[in-house]
Amino acid sequence: MLENLELECRSREGEVNRNGYDSEAMNELIHKYLSGETTPEESREVETWLSEHPEEEVKLQEMEGVRSALRRSVENQPIPSELREAVLKKTIGSNLIPLEKSGGRAFRPSYLYGAVAVVLLLVIGWFALQSPKVDPSVDTPVIAQELKSVTEVLRVGVNDHLRCAVTFYKGDIKEYGIEKMKAKLAQKKETLEEDFSALIPIVQQQVDEGKLVVAHKCSFGGRNYVHMILQSEKGKISVVITRKQDRESLSDREGAVATVEGIPIYQANLEGYKVAGFDADRFLVYVASDLPDEANLAMISAIAMPVKNVLKTI
Repeated sequence: MLENLELECRSREGEVNRNGYDSEAMNELIHKYLSGETTPEESREVETWLSEHPEEEVKLQEMEGVRSALRRSVENQPIPSELREAVLKKTIGSNLIPLEKSGGRAFRPSYLYGAVAVVLLLVIGWFALQSPKVDPSVDTPVIAQELKSVTEVLRVGVNDHLRCAVTFYKGDIKEYGIEKMKAKLAQKKETLEEDFSALIPIVQQQVDEGKLVVAHKCSFGGRNYVHMILQSEKGKISVVITRKQDRESLSDREGAVATVEGIPIYQANLEGYKVAGFDADRFLVYVASDLPDEANLAMISAIAMPVKNVLKTI
């Protein structure tokens, strides 16, 4: 399965490259963009190209989905930590992958990372073949995986704010209009097929700090978001909703900055922005902005219960 995913990912990348990313430099840039490693300037370069070629956004989203599936397949394999460290040490600290070609031209880091990934995939495959078959009739202990940290979970929300509100929409945003926003939140999109349009009046009525101008479903880093953007005099505000993935939860965690009608709310300063979030059953809900802590917390507190009630019905 891993081999098929890797081949599909390369196929998608080749398809996008044939439609504009034909240079080696731009090929590397799109790799970095999909991995979330681009600088703000590099992200803007990619987003500008996407705005000029909207038909390529679908291909990019497919690539993100394949990469995410590949990562999850690798992460779900039980590899001893000491084995991973040994492979990396042997790979980086030996002549197996030379850092320079003859003539002194340096290899780019992407080649090194790709080689390390291939070695790890081979090791994973070997262990999968060697693992004994599990008898379903015999009870086996379930090893609980540690939850992601609160900061890691909150970063999911600020990532979409940065990618979509800050980078893609520059300056003042042209308003979508109510009917277009409702249609955008009602349309089916992979893991977010449900109709989320009932959230629009809640955000309109409960958030006074900005005017709702955009509501849509977008994708980044292999996951899908419901994203509403409000424009204020002090900057952009994002209300972000995404379906929870493995080990992501904000229920019963330490460090809540407030509790609204029994809903614990968590907040952090990440990437220069305030991001607050809470757990809504199968979903995570965020508000991200560059407003002061108190204002950001007030916005998410105002929408917490009505948004959670809507998400319960979806």
